[in-house]
Amino acid sequence: MQFINALVTLPYELDFRIHLRNEFLRSGLKTMLPDLKDKENDELDIQLKVFDENKEDDLTELSHRLNDIRAEMEYPFEKPQT
Repeated sequence: MQFINALVTLPYELDFRIHLRNEFLRSGLKTMLPDLKDKENDELDIQLKVFDENKEDDLTELSHRLNDIRAEMEYPFEKPQT
């Protein structure tokens, strides 16, 4: 998990981070996560928490991006506030 977290959090680009995370999840990590969370291992728990927190942070950032796009489409002629 530490290696996966290192790979997924390294890219600056949001789209690439989401892509990498989804590739790991599709490659079998999604089915393994429930079993990993049941293990009693403090180091593993930390890495699983980091994975989940980074995923939530990226989803929040993606949501903000989509809200910005929606606002531009709904109000295309308004000047942006500075």
